[in-house]
Amino acid sequence: NVFTLHAEIEGMAKKDLFRGMLRHWADMGARFVRMDEQAEDLLKDQASVPFREMGLAEIDGRSGKVAIEVR
Repeated sequence: NVFTLHAEIEGMAKKDLFRGMLRHWADMGARFVRMDEQAEDLLKDQASVPFREMGLAEIDGRSGKVAIEVR
């Protein structure tokens, strides 16, 4: 699973809540990795990495275009 923290929303105002979440997840056995390190490890065998075609589209409630999976 990937948890994305939006610094412009949660940022420093919610740092204690975020620290508590990290502690709780760690206590449950969660493992935390940096995305660049995970990508480097996965790309050692590029043929094994699943991929999807991506594009841009407007979505209700979002400003501008966002990345979407092209089906």
